[in-house]
Amino acid sequence: MKILNNKSLQTFLAIGPMISIIITLLGYFIFAFGTVIYAIVEEPESDPSLFFTGGMLFFFVLMILSFILSLANIVFFVLHAAKNPNLEKENMRLIWILVIVFVMVFGLGSMIYWFAEIKTKNPKPIIPNQF
Repeated sequence: MKILNNKSLQTFLAIGPMISIIITLLGYFIFAFGTVIYAIVEEPESDPSLFFTGGMLFFFVLMILSFILSLANIVFFVLHAAKNPNLEKENMRLIWILVIVFVMVFGLGSMIYWFAEIKTKNPKPIIPNQF
């Protein structure tokens, strides 16, 4: 599987979910403080619903993108761990798959796997093409 050996995709999927969640949280705080400031600064007769709706839509789009990126992260690294030829001894494959799945907070499990089993290994694990 050629895509599992792509170094830039591995790096993006290892670091991307954490960055996207941070950006989503920053977007939420900007939205929340912007709503409060808008309510204070604007005239009482103005309608803040357009500002509020636009801010919520932007926040939900960021949340959905973060969710999709996190899901792609988990699927990619579980597949990588399942096919990694370096993990054939002492149930290491099962241990890494469980770490990736159960420590998926902010993509932390896959980031640990990427750093420990891909980034720092010499030689790098090459997933053989099976198709």
